[in-house]
Amino acid sequence: MKFIWTWFAVWLLATIPSLAFAQNPIIGGNAKLGGNAKVGGGAAVVLTYNTTSLAQAVYNASCAAGTTCATTVASTGAGNLGVIFAAASQAITSVSGGGTWVVPSGCMIAQFHTASCAYNLNLTGAATSITITWAASAAVNPRVSYREYSTIGTGWQLDTASSGGLATVYNSTASTTQSGPALTISGAGDVVIQGMDFNGGTPSNASSPYVDFIGGSYTAVVDSLNVPFTSAPAPVFTDSSSQTSIGAAMAFTALGGNAAPIYLAQYANTASVSGATTALTIPASLSGQGAVLIGGTNSPLISSVSDNISGTTGWVVPTQCQDGLISCAYKLSLAAGVTTVTVTWATSPSSGGASLRVYNDSLGGGFVLDTGSSGGLGAGTATSATPNGVALTIAGTNDVVVQGLKTNAGTSYPTAITSPFTDTYFTNTGATGFGVADSPNTNSGTAPQWTNAASATSWSSAVALTAH
Repeated sequence: MKFIWTWFAVWLLATIPSLAFAQNPIIGGNAKLGGNAKVGGGAAVVLTYNTTSLAQAVYNASCAAGTTCATTVASTGAGNLGVIFAAASQAITSVSGGGTWVVPSGCMIAQFHTASCAYNLNLTGAATSITITWAASAAVNPRVSYREYSTIGTGWQLDTASSGGLATVYNSTASTTQSGPALTISGAGDVVIQGMDFNGGTPSNASSPYVDFIGGSYTAVVDSLNVPFTSAPAPVFTDSSSQTSIGAAMAFTALGGNAAPIYLAQYANTASVSGATTALTIPASLSGQGAVLIGGTNSPLISSVSDNISGTTGWVVPTQCQDGLISCAYKLSLAAGVTTVTVTWATSPSSGGASLRVYNDSLGGGFVLDTGSSGGLGAGTATSATPNGVALTIAGTNDVVVQGLKTNAGTSYPTAITSPFTDTYFTNTGATGFGVADSPNTNSGTAPQWTNAASATSWSSAVALTAH
């Protein structure tokens, strides 16, 4: 593996608002700082990891019938990657705005609707409108998803593996769960975008490691960033009714640098905690992966955690990340084959949420709890519509920091968290609000700022694991 060594600092200030429909954007920019390595005489240099980040995502279902559809976006970033997935009665023939677009045939599929895509490997800066031209006049309410990605690398290319970075699927058997296409990829840290269009209903989520869900009736789009595998797994989308579906996938490789060593391998979230235990299901883990679990309920804290392979062995439930209605647990090295992680609560809650995150260290050293003066753990309380998370003093030069927030009012659920935190999960559990986000490949313990729907008392929890 060839490394590029350079001094650098990436400071990208942005927030990620809550996922919204119609033509409401998600604006991010979650650049991550690579880890430090010691060389000769104790001098420190920085390894530039070629990390990709979601800069913005917009879902537009408001275009009228006609031959074109314009989508308003936040000002585009020069050199960023632009990606469009569209579902309509017609295919995309061209795109304007932000420079030169490619409309490949490899991600076009026509059945009950037509799904098609377009991409721009080198966006021009400051464009605020992206316009699609259809093959013929499209029916009312075509569904268009625009996504934009940034990288600390030198540019972008369509993945060069045998699949050519593009794939489609037609699921001809109706079901409430449908799989997107699988892709063979060759990049050492791709961004993979998956779009799915159902013949009815409203899709609600997709399986891990896909995140950044956005969509509406019929259609949903997700992505997976910094994918280090030679194949990109097919996501499983869930729809509100049993339907057939069509899907398209695209994979892009960021050039220059190397894949970030820590990545979110899989996750499980629930907003329906109730009873003495809560079980979270994930695809089978790999040996040595690290896991962090944060739970927030209407009263009790985590008592213990177990998994289907090792029971409670290795799971730690520290008091340092407990406060009010929130608590955490972690395991530094999962056994291979873990598919179920079960939380036992101190008493039986009637409402709440929980988020399990499983991380891989692609450099192979595994994880330890950060050894800084905070001990890799922290908690706190605030009453505000914009409470701060937990500030940690960390020693690791390449950490993943996980932050969670629990509010005491369902009207005050979290809707955003400041960069560089990403992989967000926000929910209103009824009586209370709950949110979790992470910042992988960081050496900063600076407290993020949350945004809640309204002012309320909130409790925060944080865990920092170091890849070594």
